[in-house]
Amino acid sequence: MAKRNKIKHADSVVEKEPVVEKFVEPYNKYVLIQSLIDSRLIYDGEITGRHYEWSRSGETQQVDEEDAPTLLKKRIGERSCCGENMLGNKVFDVYK
Repeated sequence: MAKRNKIKHADSVVEKEPVVEKFVEPYNKYVLIQSLIDSRLIYDGEITGRHYEWSRSGETQQVDEEDAPTLLKKRIGERSCCGENMLGNKVFDVYK
């Protein structure tokens, strides 16, 4: 809703142009991430909390650039649950 600013003078009131309040949507940059695993994968972004789903190998999703690094580190096998072990099979890759 526009607000009107009023300036009072001795005998009259002068109205200025309405002030329009704008909401600017924040800019988000996305990375196209491809699943390398032939399985349904569901992840929530570690930074943004956004929900991402892949249903098969080769499927791509737009992932917020803030969440992408964490997803690209995901591995399966070779005790991938412990620390940042980079020995397992990659789960995701950047789609080119």
